[in-house]
Amino acid sequence: MPNWKSRLEAGKRAWLYSVGVIKEVGWAKSLVWRIMKRDVGNPKKMSSLAFKSSLLNMGEAEAYFSEVRNRPNTYLSGALFLLWLPTECARKVRTHPGFPQFAEDIGLVRCWQIHGWPPQIQPKSGTDGSHLQFTCS
Repeated sequence: MPNWKSRLEAGKRAWLYSVGVIKEVGWAKSLVWRIMKRDVGNPKKMSSLAFKSSLLNMGEAEAYFSEVRNRPNTYLSGALFLLWLPTECARKVRTHPGFPQFAEDIGLVRCWQIHGWPPQIQPKSGTDGSHLQFTCS
């Protein structure tokens, strides 16, 4: 027999997420962030692709950087893929002052040096992009 109470609760969470993160309604976004920030760095909670993606979709750059750096999982490439979407939240994360160090720390800069730079990230003129010598848009 289905557990209607848990289904109803799941429906409420999904609705709140859609209003706060997808539609970016201020009060709902604030409430979702208050709920989510308790789980950032919490070893008792799983740091899934959905969790990391939600952090990025909310533009919470520092929390996103922390989760990707410190709590990797097998779906990490999915969380990194979202950085390149043409959304305001992805741009906000890419242009955050901590992004260059994050990219260096997790090996993105080395990858870009070998395989080519994405259109949103370019090495500064006269450099290979090492030592945080690149720009982000």
